[in-house]
Amino acid sequence: MAGNQNSGKRDKCCQTGSSVVCTNYAPYTGQKMAPCGRLAGWALLALTAAVILSEAAAKRPFPQLRDVREWARVLATDLKAMVDTAKFDELSTAYANEVQAGRLSLQTINGTQLIETSTNKMASSIAVRTKALKSLSEAAEAAVANHNYNQSIKVADVPYYSAMDGIPEHRLPGLADDKWLGGQTNRTNSSIHIPVNIYEQDAHVLNVIAWSSHLDSVFIDNWQQNQETLPWQAFASQTGVFRMYPARPMQPHRFGSMSFTADRRQFASYDPRISQWYQQTISSPKDMLILLDTSGSVEGRSLSLMKHTTWFLLDRLTEDDYVATGYFNAYAQAVSCLSSFVQATTHNKEVIHKSLDNLEAADQANYYAGLEYAFKIFNNFEMEDRFENQGAECNKVIVLVTENAELYPEAVFRKYNPDRNIRVFVIVVGEPIHDWSVLQKMACDNRGYFSTVRSDGAAREASGDFGQVLSRPVALENSKEVTFSKIFMSEKGDDFEVYVSYPVINTTMDNPPYIANDGSCKLDDSACANQAVLGVVSVPWPVKEMRKSLPLRELGHGGYAFIINNNGFVVLHPHLTPEDAFYSKPPTIDLLDIEFTNPDKEAMRNKMVKLETGRDVINTLHKTHDHNYIDEVQMTYHYGPVKGTGFSMGLGIPQYHPGSLDVSGVSYQEGFRAFESNSAGKLVLTPLFYCSNYSSSPHNCQDNLRCKVREKIADAHHLGQNAPEHCDEKMIQHVMLDAVVTASHATNQWQSLAPQFQSQGIDSLFISGASGLTRVLHDGLTRIFRDRETPFHHGDSFTATYFTRSLSNKDVYMFHTPREEDMEPSDPLNIVGAKAVKVPVQGQDVLPAVAGANINADKVSDKMKDISEIKGCRTYTPTSCMTCADMDAECFLLDDGGFVIATTRDDSQDVIGTFLGDRDGSLMMSLLQHEVYERVESYDFAHPVNDDACALLQKDSAAPRLYVPIAEMLRLGWWTTSVAWGYLRYYVYGSLMSAWLSVAGAQNVPTPTPTTIYTEDPDELRHHCVAQQTQYRFFGDFATNDGFRPWSEFAAVRLPDTNLLFVIADENCGLCNTTRLAQSQFFDILLMI
Repeated sequence: MAGNQNSGKRDKCCQTGSSVVCTNYAPYTGQKMAPCGRLAGWALLALTAAVILSEAAAKRPFPQLRDVREWARVLATDLKAMVDTAKFDELSTAYANEVQAGRLSLQTINGTQLIETSTNKMASSIAVRTKALKSLSEAAEAAVANHNYNQSIKVADVPYYSAMDGIPEHRLPGLADDKWLGGQTNRTNSSIHIPVNIYEQDAHVLNVIAWSSHLDSVFIDNWQQNQETLPWQAFASQTGVFRMYPARPMQPHRFGSMSFTADRRQFASYDPRISQWYQQTISSPKDMLILLDTSGSVEGRSLSLMKHTTWFLLDRLTEDDYVATGYFNAYAQAVSCLSSFVQATTHNKEVIHKSLDNLEAADQANYYAGLEYAFKIFNNFEMEDRFENQGAECNKVIVLVTENAELYPEAVFRKYNPDRNIRVFVIVVGEPIHDWSVLQKMACDNRGYFSTVRSDGAAREASGDFGQVLSRPVALENSKEVTFSKIFMSEKGDDFEVYVSYPVINTTMDNPPYIANDGSCKLDDSACANQAVLGVVSVPWPVKEMRKSLPLRELGHGGYAFIINNNGFVVLHPHLTPEDAFYSKPPTIDLLDIEFTNPDKEAMRNKMVKLETGRDVINTLHKTHDHNYIDEVQMTYHYGPVKGTGFSMGLGIPQYHPGSLDVSGVSYQEGFRAFESNSAGKLVLTPLFYCSNYSSSPHNCQDNLRCKVREKIADAHHLGQNAPEHCDEKMIQHVMLDAVVTASHATNQWQSLAPQFQSQGIDSLFISGASGLTRVLHDGLTRIFRDRETPFHHGDSFTATYFTRSLSNKDVYMFHTPREEDMEPSDPLNIVGAKAVKVPVQGQDVLPAVAGANINADKVSDKMKDISEIKGCRTYTPTSCMTCADMDAECFLLDDGGFVIATTRDDSQDVIGTFLGDRDGSLMMSLLQHEVYERVESYDFAHPVNDDACALLQKDSAAPRLYVPIAEMLRLGWWTTSVAWGYLRYYVYGSLMSAWLSVAGAQNVPTPTPTTIYTEDPDELRHHCVAQQTQYRFFGDFATNDGFRPWSEFAAVRLPDTNLLFVIADENCGLCNTTRLAQSQFFDILLMI
């Protein structure tokens, strides 16, 4: 596939080392020629030589570097002049006048104050949820206290609505469209889901359904008071009963770690007790070692049950837990390469899960050896392997999964667990053909629990038994706390959300327990047997609501906010977006994995995990929203804890943003006239939180100018003509000021130039203000407002490449060619040329806007030919030098990311706007090898895909794939931390992949089977394709140099004051067109995070 995209004649010859080998001659066959054949051969050779000599005579010599420099200088002058058509000096003066008039001022950013203000807003939001949760918990505890347990209860005695439609009398009535959740719901009732492996007619189950029905009135009351805040509420019982409000049937939405897909089987098997948000709420953090008996007697069905049990055990662990695994027969060893305790992240559990497949039954069981191995892992972790902040530092648990034991290994318990600090849980698999008294004694003597497993369904149940025991201290001490989960896809499917949860405790002394206790040991005081966690109540905290508390206006362009939890995993970040999530359980992404990392950023992350408040100045790489470019930026980070949670918020402010712009004094009459000025071009508004509560019916604004301006804002948002009810007045003032300035500028400076646009190759002029408002003059709108990044109807200038890069490179003319994937051959291609508008305020450069021109790409290609022809070469006569107009020459105008801005190739329509490595990998590789460009690599860990998408990536990716069994390469301890992986990823793998790609060429690398992730339900499988993203930038010294010519076949020259590179290459010979360099590649990588 790599070779299919090559064009031209460069495949005639290939350079290998210092020699040139031609590839268009037939190979020598070793056969002797007949005499006449020899004569014919010599004649053919003579003819070929004559043709070659004649072509060489006709071919003009390659230009000297000084000539190419002159072409680049003239081209740069012309391109800058086209961008300067936007009239930067006049625009700067217009904004400076607003500063002098006192309507525009610079406000110093107080990062600490911004953090406090934002977290206070979040604290208010959390308080609403906490109040709702406590009211639900209190109502549930009162309901169970007043409930008379009925051992003979029947299904007919308990009216309820089922989320499944299998039972006619339990089907949902009165469904209506729900704008908060999407789909159809019933807001006057709740619905019940019972996992398929639980007998729904069991007395415990029916009694829970009966008393939990009293929660409906509390559900409704909470929702009526906070409809926007509480779109759903839920109660998950320890019996597996799941009560959801509002009542809703199975539908293609998500809830937590489970997908409400059209597959009834997946929905039916969903058990909330397995979910991490449930386990996190009912028990304290734990260090768990799972020990499996793999002696010969467990072969077959028993070994399979052991593996399934381990899968469920792993899935019940949360990020707050640490896990290790081992197996034993005659000897004991680790199940996987993870030989000590590691954090129970998605990826670490995946490593263990994959290793379970390799276990086989053999030899006899040595319980002393197995248990000694387990206790030593705990001891070694405490004494040697553990680093700061590693380990749960709370519960310590060994879960022994076995079939039978005949002798009690008292010596090992006496030696290693005399104080019973480590609990021992025993899970026995298989049929009851043995005496289990020894195993029961192990559990009871070591403060554990004894369970039996005879089926896969029982494995799911048994995996939760440790939760019953470990939740008892929570119940006995009544130490109820609000917990915050990791992020999940929202049920509506449009964003992420965090589950805020709270336990429900049974405080009665005379009611039977509402948990299943078959075969369990009564380890605690029998008087406290009923002191157990009955379940968990939960409500959502949408990430989009968190965003509303962020000071986006104050942070300005290039600034951003992020939130991480107490484990350093990302809750909110601009690079973690819902469109990246293809299934409902996003991977746990560390801050150091989603950003370019360095030691300073690692130190900041660690302080945030400790909930410290601080300020750090860090030089870092910043990736554009489209992932195509990187810039080195000095950022000032402010951070502090989010009160009432384990979260920490960070604010990043770029050095080029000295303060926030404050606007005041703009009248609504002036603003309305500026919005109405149709002759001044089209207005587009970025989708920020200017206003809320857009009316569903038109307002009668009449002469109310405030109302009319709000209507114009709704119109610029393309939300219809209905005025919003609530707006941020400061943001509206800023929008009106930009509208006023840009309308005046377009009318007075641009309109007279518009008739000349076409002849100059200009499609349109634009101004994008710091308020998010963009004004475009000329109806021949370019791709800039229609591509994926900044579509015309949703012109998000805040994330647009032309805008953000112009601000971070304020003294440079920035050029960029956005390209849509669904472009038609006839669609015009345009180059965005932009530059920041600078205004001196209080001795500092303030950047109130970015302006520029949308330039016809074909016009620039013609300029490359014309300039090179007219200027010619000083070394030769003008007609004897190879120029861009020659058939033997290929000329490219590249940006600093290696993307083609313009070219003289015949297939320019297909090439412009694409990465050069996709079209001419050999030329891009040469530019890399000669340090014109350098490569910076990172990995996108938030790139889960479904089976079809992964298969498509395998089929379409021309780049070789790499399977990296990273866990096999590393010893545990520091290397297994996400901090170390950040270093490994950025420093080591960057070097390894660079070296590998430089020699890989066109080698055929086998494509491995995609990595399969085990999700919380064994039936729900997804592939996890990790994207290696590669960005390019000018190499350090070359960024200030003006040209390079390694040999006679190509030359590269920087265009002064721009981000552009001019390249001319001899099409016929000198470079090997055998490889393709891709910007994004997908690897099936086994990771430890």
